[in-house]
Amino acid sequence: MTELAGTVGDALAGILSHPLVDIVLRGLLIAAVVLWLASAWWVWRDLGERTHDPFAPYLGATGVILATPVFFPLALVVYRLVRPQDPVALEDELALRMAAIQGPEPESTCPGCDRPTDPEWRRCPDCGAEVTVACNACGRPAGVGWTICAWCASELPTA
Repeated sequence: MTELAGTVGDALAGILSHPLVDIVLRGLLIAAVVLWLASAWWVWRDLGERTHDPFAPYLGATGVILATPVFFPLALVVYRLVRPQDPVALEDELALRMAAIQGPEPESTCPGCDRPTDPEWRRCPDCGAEVTVACNACGRPAGVGWTICAWCASELPTA
């Protein structure tokens, strides 16, 4: 039996000492390291698109790198389980859509009571504060704090 084990051991040593096997094993090792580092880069890039936190991508990539080339597949599985589902751009777009559905914000508010006012109003109907003044040259409404009329560029009277 020991003679058989010695023969198998010699045959295995002969195969492993072959230059082609050495090249294949080195190639596999290099491929594993490249895949490990590429995975860390992917986590960094993916997490950068999914959060506003500037440190999260670096933390995720560091976790993959610290997992070593042996355990990085497990680190990728853990990352896929805990990563945010939606990219930040999608969340921002949804927030903009919700704001658009809720309606436009009022163009102006009353300086006295903060009630939304129409740009054509001269006075606030709630508190009576002056909202706009009429331009002496063109008659169009201008803001109370304006120094010139936006439509005809004439000087407005100062308060």
